[in-house]
Amino acid sequence: NAMVPILTFDWEGINIDLLFARLNSSSVPKNFDIDNDRVLDGVDSATEKSLNGPRVTNLIAALVSGTEQRYQTFLKVVRCVRKWAKVRGLYSNKLGYWGGVNINIAVALVIQLYPNACASSLLRKFFLVFKTWRWPNPIMLTKPHDAGLGLTVWNAYHVNNMRQVAPIITPAYPAMNSTLSVSRQTLQILHEEFCRGHNILDRMWKEHQKSPLQSGDVFKELFEPSDFFISYPYYLSTCIVANTESEAQSWTGFVESRLRKLVSDMLGKSLPLSKIQLWPKKFEACVADRTAL
Repeated sequence: NAMVPILTFDWEGINIDLLFARLNSSSVPKNFDIDNDRVLDGVDSATEKSLNGPRVTNLIAALVSGTEQRYQTFLKVVRCVRKWAKVRGLYSNKLGYWGGVNINIAVALVIQLYPNACASSLLRKFFLVFKTWRWPNPIMLTKPHDAGLGLTVWNAYHVNNMRQVAPIITPAYPAMNSTLSVSRQTLQILHEEFCRGHNILDRMWKEHQKSPLQSGDVFKELFEPSDFFISYPYYLSTCIVANTESEAQSWTGFVESRLRKLVSDMLGKSLPLSKIQLWPKKFEACVADRTAL
């Protein structure tokens, strides 16, 4: 019953998301081209979303592959931004922050704006671009097109899309907003972190102009862990318990999918709070009253 059928597992320490797609044919042809829009002809909504993942990834790679050096620069910056997002508590599409595809599209946009910049310069430009981005203007790598297969294509003038906070539009057909879960509360946190990242890198760049920086971990400050657990006077924790591991996994997934709604729709609108921050990482250990089981 999942919106996107997916099997998540760890293989030798690497987290893998295995997608499932049901094609409108009795078998998979040998010349199957997942990048051809016709593969979406007659598929259900879940398969449409499953196929959209690799289709978007392939198109992003094509859009930034003007030269082999440019593509390698793209990969370096993506890895840096992902590492930064994870240590700063910003890597979770489910909880209203940015996930992998959002970061890929954002970095690809910066490369489109500065195609000849080196990796370190692009990283600084990344924070500058999104520190000053005028939301809710959408981030788009290409203009959305309609392949005529009856699938909904994102349109900025649709009444529902006009309420979206910080849209990042996928480049492959059918174009869709990959950041539907971003709320005003999580956007506030993202913007603060973009400003912090830009301030650090801009200061480093100015110091480098005066005196070249010595080799070493010059980006250490950028990747410092978040001070989330000492930043606020009040915290709300949620302990999830169940009778079996299988029930715990299902219950955990359900609760996690509702946490951003708790922040954006309930706490954010009903309480006079200036700032609410969700921490995207869960802790396996939890002390609970066993009589509640």
